[in-house]
Amino acid sequence: SAWGRESPPSSSACEYNEFVMSDSATPRFAKKTVLVTGPNDGGIGAAIAERFADEGAQLVLAGLDRPAKLLRRIERREVPYLWREADVTDRDHVTAAGADRFGGFDAVVNNAGIGHLRPIDELTDDEWRHVYDVNVAGTARVIRTALPHLQSGACIVNVASAMGLTGCAGYSLYGSSKAA
Repeated sequence: SAWGRESPPSSSACEYNEFVMSDSATPRFAKKTVLVTGPNDGGIGAAIAERFADEGAQLVLAGLDRPAKLLRRIERREVPYLWREADVTDRDHVTAAGADRFGGFDAVVNNAGIGHLRPIDELTDDEWRHVYDVNVAGTARVIRTALPHLQSGACIVNVASAMGLTGCAGYSLYGSSKAA
């Protein structure tokens, strides 16, 4: 059911979200296809995927590990979806992940990201390269490979982090990659 800002659910088991669901009989993203990279069973990617599903979107979910719990939650919403194993560090894995099934994308959400929580002097060069390959180059790879499959008026959303704007002990690698 839809509810507005002025009447959040009274149950403490529910989380009130400032985003208001569509009040119309037709969900806002009905017949629209959204690619979400890096979804997992919880976290931002799962919340993004579930929100688009609540609004009727067809979903292409692409990542390294199959998010079984998330996929069950999406199935209960009865929207078309496709899970594709995809590694954003490998252009061949990202190319047209699911565009062929739904005829293109109306939105692309670059959510895939990783980080290492350790002091800067404990991080290896390989860890630096890998985090930048996923968080920076991976985002660019997804955009480049999605461009030919974008519908007119489509949008691309790149998930960022406050760590890209402010420093925090142990987050130097992650923060710098999100600021890039």
